[in-house]
Amino acid sequence: MTTGTGHGGLAWAVACMGMLAAGVAWGAEGAGAAAATKGFDKAAGEALAWPSPWTVGTTLVYDQHYESIEGTGEGRVRLVGTDVTEIAVVEGPDGGIVQRWTGRDPEMTGEGLPEAMQPVMEAAVESFRDLPLDIAINEDGSYRAITNLEVVLPLYRTLLEQAMEAGIPAGGGEAALTDVETAEYRKVMAVMIDAMTSPEIIEPELASTPAALNFVATGGLVAGRRYIFDDTYDNPLGAGEISARHSLLLEPIAETPGRVRLEWTSQPDSAGVVAALESFVQATFEEALGEEALQAAIDDLAAGAHFSTEVRYEVDVATGRIERMEMVETQHLPDSDSVETTRLILRN
Repeated sequence: MTTGTGHGGLAWAVACMGMLAAGVAWGAEGAGAAAATKGFDKAAGEALAWPSPWTVGTTLVYDQHYESIEGTGEGRVRLVGTDVTEIAVVEGPDGGIVQRWTGRDPEMTGEGLPEAMQPVMEAAVESFRDLPLDIAINEDGSYRAITNLEVVLPLYRTLLEQAMEAGIPAGGGEAALTDVETAEYRKVMAVMIDAMTSPEIIEPELASTPAALNFVATGGLVAGRRYIFDDTYDNPLGAGEISARHSLLLEPIAETPGRVRLEWTSQPDSAGVVAALESFVQATFEEALGEEALQAAIDDLAAGAHFSTEVRYEVDVATGRIERMEMVETQHLPDSDSVETTRLILRN
C-alpha cells in the first residue's frame, strides 16, 4: 500500500495498517464460526443435518490450492501455492477433539515479488513444512481454538522480522534510505511486529481456513432458505466490539444426489474495523510520527475500506465430510486491493 507519504516511519506504518486491518477484520470469520448456532432460527424437522466426520483416529487428506493477488499495475504481487494438507483427529489434553493440520508438500511461487523477498518466501514455506497446527473443536464440530499457538507464534514472528528487514530499500539508488530513515523504519516495525504477532491478531489469521472448514459442521439449515444474521466479536486490538453480518444459503446439488452446496458470506463493519485500528495506532505512534500526518493517513484508510469473506462448500450429507471448499477473502483499501483464494479438495 502506498499513500504518497514518502520514505520513513509513517509510510511503513500506513502500509502495515492494511495488514493489521485485515487481521482485525478476519477475526469476524472466527467469531462467525463460533456463532454458527445462534443468530438465526433453525426450523426443527425441516432442517437438513449431517454427522460430524471428526472422530478420533480419522484422517482426511486435502489437496490445497492458494492464490493471493495484492496491488495493481506495476506494484501487483501474485503468489500461487499448493500443498497436501493432512487433518488427523486426535484426543486433546482435556479429553476433547483436536484436528492436527499438517502441510506435507507445500510449494509457493511468486510474481512481482521483490528480489529480496524471494528467500524469505522460500524460508517460510520450508519452516511450516510438516509443522502441525492443532485445532480444538467443539462437540458439534465447530472451531474452538488453536491449542499449540505457543509453538507456531515464535516461528511466525521470526519470519515476519525477516520480511520486514528485507523490505528496507538497499543500494545507492533513489529508493535507498538514509541511516535516519532506516532507524525510523526499524522503530516503527518493531511496534508493528509486536501487534501483528499478538495471539489476538495471529490466531484468527492462522485459523482462517480451519475455522471456515468447520463452520458447516453438522448442518442444521433448511434448504433454499437464506439466513441473515448479525454478530459481534471482541476487538483484538483492545477494548470494545466489532459487528459483522453473515449470510447462509444451502441448496441440494441436483447432479450429485446426496450432496449439498452451501454458501456463507461474512462482512465485518468496515467503520468498526477502522475505528479499532485508529485507537491502536494513535496510542502507539502519535508521539513518534505526529498526530496530524497520522490522522490524515487514517482518514484516507477510512474513506474506502471494505472487507468480506465468501466461502462455498460441497458437503456429503451421509458422512458430513466437506468434499470441496473455496474461500475468497477480499480487502479493499484506498490505494490497494488484496484477494486471497484458498481451495480444499478431498482426496479420500
